[in-house]
Amino acid sequence: MAYQFKKRIETLLKEGRHSKKSLYDTLEMTAPGFEYMLKHNTLSAKRVEQIAAFFQMSVAELTESQQVGKPVEPATFGAQVADRILLEFEKLREQLAIKDKQLEAADRKLEAAMETSKGLQRTIDALISRPGVTAGSNFLNDVAAGRSVIRMHPATQLIIEARGAVA
Repeated sequence: MAYQFKKRIETLLKEGRHSKKSLYDTLEMTAPGFEYMLKHNTLSAKRVEQIAAFFQMSVAELTESQQVGKPVEPATFGAQVADRILLEFEKLREQLAIKDKQLEAADRKLEAAMETSKGLQRTIDALISRPGVTAGSNFLNDVAAGRSVIRMHPATQLIIEARGAVA
């Protein structure tokens, strides 16, 4: 059976004295779209996360069912508490595994970016080591345009050198 978010969200709205409008504005939704989503229980994981953030709680707290207290036998109370703690640790372990996977994906992206930057650095080094390109040379003489190299007119070269001497 799927979790019914509508009752839980309406309860939280009343308890927190929030309006539906403030919630669907936060979710960047229209009123009819928000109502349809609640009525048909078609919340995505992202929406559930946004709703939990709106109510300043974790997703686990949002999806917990409101349990009615049952009388507990004193002999089994300790075992029940231990079971609840174990369940909570299991949830935390699952969340940690998800975070680990996210970190691994971010590491792979970072490594790919570093490899790309190494390739770019090799290209830059190759361009700098070309004959005629030194610290004192004018790189504009060797600007590539398409497949041909544009040579600067000697008069323009003199003007640039004169401006460089003035500056």
